[in-house]
Amino acid sequence: MKDAFGSVVPKNCARASDVGFESQTVQLEDFARTLVRDRVVAVRVSADEADIEGVLWFAILEDLPIKLTEATMHAGQEFGEGWLVAHGHWFSLQGTPAANGDRTYVILPAVVMLNVNSMLRVITTPIVFNAANKNARPRRARGGGFTSGTTYLLSYSVWESLTGLL
Repeated sequence: MKDAFGSVVPKNCARASDVGFESQTVQLEDFARTLVRDRVVAVRVSADEADIEGVLWFAILEDLPIKLTEATMHAGQEFGEGWLVAHGHWFSLQGTPAANGDRTYVILPAVVMLNVNSMLRVITTPIVFNAANKNARPRRARGGGFTSGTTYLLSYSVWESLTGLL
């Protein structure tokens, strides 16, 4: 190869600046600014956590995202300094999907810390859960927190469109 190209000569190249692209951190911060309280988000989980629910779990946000000023442990998970996180509640799949593919969920009462970076960011329309009971809506109980135990449905078409993004 030396015969074809000559000797290797070390060179230092100046790094291109202001190339017109936002960094991934800026894009993540922009996404975090779009998140609002009571928004349903899809969170990608690791393969060892995927069971019948798959690698997408759903959560409803309790507050706006924040940037951590120091590393934090929450429910056995480590969150690093500078990470963007939001508090929320998981939706829990109840039983197996129906014959038509629809899935039934309930909101769990425990507050969890969610890593904004693990949330799907390509969703252009909100994820909508329909209440199994037409009078029920995902809403806050008096004194804060979400009502738990209410059953919500996620249609197969919504599920399929989300998992197709992976």
